[in-house]
Amino acid sequence: MARDVSRAQWRTFRADRVDRLQPTGHPADLTDPPDPALLVSRNIANGPYPRSATVRVPLPLHQAPRIVPATVGTHRPDGPNATLVDIGGLDPDGLARYLLGLATPLRVLARSRYGRP
Repeated sequence: MARDVSRAQWRTFRADRVDRLQPTGHPADLTDPPDPALLVSRNIANGPYPRSATVRVPLPLHQAPRIVPATVGTHRPDGPNATLVDIGGLDPDGLARYLLGLATPLRVLARSRYGRP
């Protein structure tokens, strides 16, 4: 994980793709870095997908990853007994099939298209 200065955001980078290091001579600005595990999880779960949804599952934050793994969705608490999960998919039908296959009550709160007008 590192701060991408040109994009002004924190990003993850694959270590096997680093081919050289170049010191800049300037101190790094580490203002408000995100949780590395959460950033990696979010990028894996939601990164390359053209569709996404935010769903509310009636499970506490510590139980929700048993239903939707951290490699599939990003979790955040919604009170003591519910969790909001951001999840990505290739198309609306596939995303709906996955969510229905969870066999747990859930509520879709938001959906979006990435990279489309």
